[in-house]
Formats: sequence, C-alpha cells, structure tokens
Amino acid sequence: MPVCQHCGTNWTWKQTMKRIMKFGLRMKCPHCCEWQYESTASKRRSGFLGMLPLPLIFILPIFDVSLMMTVFIAAILSVGIMTVYPFFMQLSNEEEPLW
Repeated sequence: MPVCQHCGTNWTWKQTMKRIMKFGLRMKCPHCCEWQYESTASKRRSGFLGMLPLPLIFILPIFDVSLMMTVFIAAILSVGIMTVYPFFMQLSNEEEPLW
C-alpha cells in the first residue's frame, strides 16, 4: 500500500482507490493533508499493467475464442489489475517526470 512520504502513514486500500478514481495528478494524504504524487516507477508499472489485457484481444481469437468471450476475459483482467494496483503504488512528495 502507498506510504505518505511526508507523514509516513500507510494508506488503506479504500483510501488509495478513492484517490486513484479522481484521475488527478496529485493526491491529498488523508492523514496530514499534504499533496502526494505517484512516483515515476509506479507510473511506469501502471502503464505496463494497463496494457496487459490488450494482447488478449489479438491472441484469443487465434485459439477460436469468440469475440464476446475475449472482451469478457479482458474486462475481468482489467478489473483484477485495478483491484491489486494499490498494493504496488508508490508516492513521492513532488511530481517526477516520466522520463
């Protein structure tokens, strides 16, 4: 789970998901109210994890899996990734460049 770099407090899964769903670049710590940013390593990891369901759309039809089943499997995988992502998220005090 993410740890606030200012106060050192662990965020809960629910607090992290609430902050992620706001789609902002910065997140306010629920404990000390300081702004936190997702670290560069965490952004790269989330980009990679977000791309995992895409190859399924091309690979599964080769094995004669229907389009509806392929979309369903990709959706389930996407929900699973979003569910476990807060466990891998890291925070920093300042916004870091992606490169």
